[in-house]
Amino acid sequence: FAIDGEVHAVFTDDEFDTGGDHGELSVHVLQSGSFPNGTWVKRRLPEEINKGASDEIQPYFSGNGLYFTRLGDGAIPAVRYSAYSGDHSADSYANSANWSEAIDIMTASDFIADGIAAIGEPTVTVRDGVETLYFVYAVVRGFDAVSGLPDLNLQAGSITRNQ
Repeated sequence: FAIDGEVHAVFTDDEFDTGGDHGELSVHVLQSGSFPNGTWVKRRLPEEINKGASDEIQPYFSGNGLYFTRLGDGAIPAVRYSAYSGDHSADSYANSANWSEAIDIMTASDFIADGIAAIGEPTVTVRDGVETLYFVYAVVRGFDAVSGLPDLNLQAGSITRNQ
């Protein structure tokens, strides 16, 4: 996340981390110096974002909210959003009071009839005042005869917000 063109914070997932924050979203906030070699502090994002046993991955912070993908815990893959109202400091990012309860923007089940098995990688752009959410989705083409695993065809999609 950049302020006045300077990198201030980097939001990350820990989907492959074997430590205590596996499957959770965190933010690394620049405390001094400049990107990339400054002094950074890491904060785990609060429960409004990191829910129970599910995995939250692929964060995109817009400055006033966080888009991310939720997997696991019996949940259908979903792109979620949590509004943010705090300042841009490490302690504010970690404070539950600054985040709304995350809501599903879209889920794979919204498209299951079209053979879509997964969605994710949310990224938002704003051009000429029009906000567009870009994402990837996976269509099941079939199943491997040996492994039984699905053959997934990854595609990119977008949805423009109604103004």
